[in-house]
Formats: sequence, C-alpha cells, structure tokens
Amino acid sequence: MINKFNKFERAAGLFVSVAIIGGFAIAIFVAIQKGWFAQEVQFSTVFENAEGIHSGTKVQIAG
Repeated sequence: MINKFNKFERAAGLFVSVAIIGGFAIAIFVAIQKGWFAQEVQFSTVFENAEGIHSGTKVQIAG
C-alpha cells in the first residue's frame, strides 16, 4: 500500500525530523563543551612543601 502525504503532513514530518536531529546535535555539542568525551589522565605526587597548591589546582608538567 502506497501512502500519499499531503503538504501539511510532509511539513509536520520535516519539522519533527529537524527537531529530533537538532536536539541530538545540541546534546552532543553540550556534552563536548562539558568535557564528557575528553580523555583524562590522573597523576599523583608527594611534595615536601606544597605551599600554594591544594586539591584541584591546575599545574603544568614539563613545560
């Protein structure tokens, strides 16, 4: 059976398709911005004097 859609049904289908694709695109963009897909490597070390450094402080290693 062949379905024939009128112009309003086609427009509604197009709108729903674009909304779903746009929703996925926005969700992926937000996830990338929040770093959900970023690789993280954790290092630990012990300092004799760690003045000015506390948990969460960003440090630069080797340069």
